[in-house]
Amino acid sequence: MNEKQWIEYLKKHVSCFEDVIGIGDDSAVLPDGTLISTDTFVEEIHFSRKWASWRLIGRKACEATISDIAAMGGKPLWLLANLSSSESGGVADELLHGILECGIPLIGGDTTSSQKGAVTLTLTVLGKTERPVLRSGAKTGDRIFVSGKLGGTQAGLLSLQKGLNLFECEKRFLEPRARLDISESWGALATSMIDVSDGLSTELNHLSEASKKRFRIDISKLPCFSEIEKTGREAAELILESGEEFELLATSNFNLPGGFEIGVVEDGHGVYDGLNEILPRGYDHWS
Repeated sequence: MNEKQWIEYLKKHVSCFEDVIGIGDDSAVLPDGTLISTDTFVEEIHFSRKWASWRLIGRKACEATISDIAAMGGKPLWLLANLSSSESGGVADELLHGILECGIPLIGGDTTSSQKGAVTLTLTVLGKTERPVLRSGAKTGDRIFVSGKLGGTQAGLLSLQKGLNLFECEKRFLEPRARLDISESWGALATSMIDVSDGLSTELNHLSEASKKRFRIDISKLPCFSEIEKTGREAAELILESGEEFELLATSNFNLPGGFEIGVVEDGHGVYDGLNEILPRGYDHWS
């Protein structure tokens, strides 16, 4: 069972209150517009001390978590943090410093010791929106937008691994930012929305499946980091696969401010570039 199959299993077998939007979107939505999302980060799965300080790791984890609120068109308000580590003192202090840099009040959490080895950090964010934007709302004729350049995260990791000195991409890998600057303005106009956390190809397929529509994109229109050409990889592959970008991907029949138009929503199913189907290529924890 892969990650997607597990989520589908949960959706079928976990009951939810009728007026609560639960499993299947970036955040749960309570009747009053409260948003709740949680993320777990495991050492050597989500982060490595080879590339980043504990402060940078804490900041990136926080950005990843609050990006789920941005994807719903909301504003993050409070955080809770749980830390499991065999080390005390410095690790927790540096992680906390990075988390607090996001500017979201930390209102609670838990700490536990662990067996010597991997550090695990879990962050839960609570936010608010008056108009939650789900993955399932795309309409035929909507245009598809992405909020910024893609491919930088994976190119940045390759640069660090191979010593390529692609500094712009390394910065995207180490210090990505959630798009809170546009989340509410896009949320007011979007029919469906998601953040690019598992790769553009995967996120396009998520929106297509949830909305029961065909997404037709033009790969030549995808905005990207110019440095990715120096990785030796096909630019289109990196753009479609690269996760942890945290740009917003949305559909709308309006122009989304600052967005790059990359395609159109049609009747049908699947994601296509011309006649070529684009299958999910992003990260799957259990694949």
